[in-house]
Amino acid sequence: MSRSTRFPVAVHILAMLAAFKDQFVSSDQIAMSVATNPVVIRRVLSLLNAADLVVTQAGAHGGAKLGVNPADVSLLDVYNAVEDQSLFRVHEPHQQCPVACCVKSDMEGLLGKLENNMERELGTIKLSKVTNRATREFRNYVKESS
Repeated sequence: MSRSTRFPVAVHILAMLAAFKDQFVSSDQIAMSVATNPVVIRRVLSLLNAADLVVTQAGAHGGAKLGVNPADVSLLDVYNAVEDQSLFRVHEPHQQCPVACCVKSDMEGLLGKLENNMERELGTIKLSKVTNRATREFRNYVKESS
C-alpha cells in the first residue's frame, strides 16, 4: 500500500522557488533537490499552476517560479491543490457481518475526525514558515560556497 508524497513534494518545490525568488527554476533543478524524476516534478507543478500557486513558462529558459506571497498561503491551500483523495480509506467489509458493519462505521467516523483535525491544523500554518527557513539556509549555503 503506497501513500501519496505529492503534498511534501509540493511544499519542497514551493520552498525551492521561494529561495530562488523571481527566477524561473527548471524541473530538472527541482528534481535534483527532491531526488526524483523531472516528470514527477512537472506533474506536481501542473497542479500547483492550476491552483495559481506557481507561474510556469515553457521553453529552454522556462521553468517555474513562485506565483504567490508565501505569507498569504496556508499549507492547507497547498495540500488541497495537490491531493485529490482522502488521507484515509476504509476497506469494504462483508455486508452481512455485524462486526464488519460496526468496525466500518466506527473507523469512518474516527478517520474523518482525524482528517478534519489535520486539515484544521494545516490551515493555521502559513507556507512562509517553511519558505523563510529554506530561503535562509539556501542563502547561507550560497555564501559558504562562494
